[in-house]
Amino acid sequence: YTDRLVFTSSKLSFFVVLTIILPVILNAELLLQWWLTDVPQYAPLFPRLLLIEALVVSSNGSLAAVAQASGKIKYYQIFISCGYLLTFLLTWALYRAGKPVHYAFIVSIAVNFAATFGRLLEIGRSAGFAVGQYLKKVAMREAAVLLISVPAALAVSNALGDESILHIILAAILYMGITCLAVLLLGFDKAERNFAKQIISRHGKEKL
Repeated sequence: YTDRLVFTSSKLSFFVVLTIILPVILNAELLLQWWLTDVPQYAPLFPRLLLIEALVVSSNGSLAAVAQASGKIKYYQIFISCGYLLTFLLTWALYRAGKPVHYAFIVSIAVNFAATFGRLLEIGRSAGFAVGQYLKKVAMREAAVLLISVPAALAVSNALGDESILHIILAAILYMGITCLAVLLLGFDKAERNFAKQIISRHGKEKL
């Protein structure tokens, strides 16, 4: 039961963050143009990278809860601290080599992505967590939703074409709709879909 709870909470965190950030990532330039008028060179890139990093780490809260519940957190915390140190050292080395400022975000995304698998291995070792099942039931489903929702959202953005306020509102609604559909079809298993239907049906009856 604990493993299933972690699986579901990890997926929900990822899918909620994805649904929220996808419209912002795809319309970052338009939003900044309306806000700042004169947009600096890297301004659209920074929020996009920050939001991608937020998506990468969105599932880690559930994994941390498993480590803390087991009471065996020494090596888990050491691993996390080493990840922060690695991010700092790699960023410093890249800046010394003359790389652009946004490389700091790229390093952080890469380290956090790799660290997720390290966290899994550690809690698998210390807490007996079902790592293989997590990869199958969580990571693969998250990847499937990404592979469907992101290209579909890009296609919608290209089809709409214009850069008006109507474009952003309509695009955001379509992006969220595409993501929610992909989550229901690919992200959730049968039991989770039935649970979601029950919540929607109950909420609809209460409205009526």
